[in-house]
Amino acid sequence: MLNKKTLFAVLMVVVLGFSSVAFTDTEDINKNENGTVAITLEGKIVDSETHKELPEVIIEVVDTKLITKSDKEGKFKIEGLETDQVYNLKFRHDRYFDYEIPVIKNTDDQDWNINVTLEPGRD
Repeated sequence: MLNKKTLFAVLMVVVLGFSSVAFTDTEDINKNENGTVAITLEGKIVDSETHKELPEVIIEVVDTKLITKSDKEGKFKIEGLETDQVYNLKFRHDRYFDYEIPVIKNTDDQDWNINVTLEPGRD
């Protein structure tokens, strides 16, 4: 059987080990590979005339491998972006004109939302 000092020492190692792991995981959870804060851009896309949500719009972050598609409510999400970086977003849909805009996030606040309106023009 362990004496009180040995038992206390073992418990301290276990507790400190778990707290160290917990703090390390929490600090790194929202970091990109280069150590900057990872930002998520969310948005909604609507028709410029009817203001109805547009599903199936392809959203591409130009010059990266990031690409996504809007859902049935016109919403989209792009994860892994960085602050103080200019990104060109390109929106494409078969029945709408392509639309490209530059966006930049100047703060580490992780909330980043945009609304996009596409103009009908393709048949």
